[in-house]
Amino acid sequence: MEKLWDNYYMAAPLQQRQPVVQSNRRAIQNSQESLRKLADHYGINPKTVDKWKKRDTACDSPMGVKQPRSTVLTIEEAAMIVAFRKYTLLPLDDCLYALQENIPHLTRSSLHLSTLPRKSRALCVWPSCR
Repeated sequence: MEKLWDNYYMAAPLQQRQPVVQSNRRAIQNSQESLRKLADHYGINPKTVDKWKKRDTACDSPMGVKQPRSTVLTIEEAAMIVAFRKYTLLPLDDCLYALQENIPHLTRSSLHLSTLPRKSRALCVWPSCR
């Protein structure tokens, strides 16, 4: 039984994600063949071929946030939080309660976005800072 399983396992094709290189992307974009033929030729999914056919360039699109920012806090509020945390070196919960009077929509998760550098944490006297 073991030998039969080994033969089956060795004969099964490995499923690996093949990256579409830039030269192949250009060839896909310039080709007049069907999506299925191109997908079989390059060993990729027809949806990937369709995606590259629709794009204007052969370059990868940048992923992620274009300009990271808080969806809740304004730039001024975030700067105020960072300055308060650097000056007081208080734990998050204490900063939250102290700042909620001035920023009513402040939550603990939005407060957590402003982190202190490692040196400031080392100077903190509160055990929760370490």
